[in-house]
Amino acid sequence: MVTVSQVVQKLVNEKVIIQEAIKQGIASYGAIAKQIKKEVEDEIGKEVTHHAIVTSLRRYAEKMKTRYTEVTFDWSTDLTMSTNILFVGVLKSPTILEKIRKLHDIVDFGKGDVLHVNYGRNRVGIITNERYKNQLLDLLKDERITRIHDNLVSLSLTFSEKLLYTPGVLFTVSERFAWENINIYALASSDVEFIFLIDEKNAVRGYKSLEKFIKHGYPE
Repeated sequence: MVTVSQVVQKLVNEKVIIQEAIKQGIASYGAIAKQIKKEVEDEIGKEVTHHAIVTSLRRYAEKMKTRYTEVTFDWSTDLTMSTNILFVGVLKSPTILEKIRKLHDIVDFGKGDVLHVNYGRNRVGIITNERYKNQLLDLLKDERITRIHDNLVSLSLTFSEKLLYTPGVLFTVSERFAWENINIYALASSDVEFIFLIDEKNAVRGYKSLEKFIKHGYPE
């Protein structure tokens, strides 16, 4: 039989916003307990007191403090934003690799243009500047394109190599977007860089959120 503590922990783990509020120290345990009380009772199969849920939340909050490694960024961290970014999804095929090679000859990296290619099991995601849209679609005219999405912005976060060995870096950064209710449309990465694609309308909010976190961490 599951306990109240186990159910509370499960529910908190499913709710990113509640986790974030607890970690930032701005959570009202009483308010959270009231919000999840019915779910807890449904899981337990009987009535549960408000006090029992609050107590379980407090105990789990203490566990969370030791569970997560604090991720901090230093002076070497660099955050840049590129606008007018295009995402094209295409099914894998015997000919797709050669066409993507040709795309490398088209994109002008000297001007700071971008090209990221993510190879999945069945699909390939291509991220580049919108100015290359017509040329890219012409290259892919005989391929099966699954999705085209423009009016995107890329936020590129470059960080210290020491964070390669710190658990939870991507999780911690991604939480910033979840907290702001910003959808990450696509993600690319190298060993010390994360590139997040978000909708243009969320560009300023997303940038400021990451910038604030890099400089100050979680608010007091």
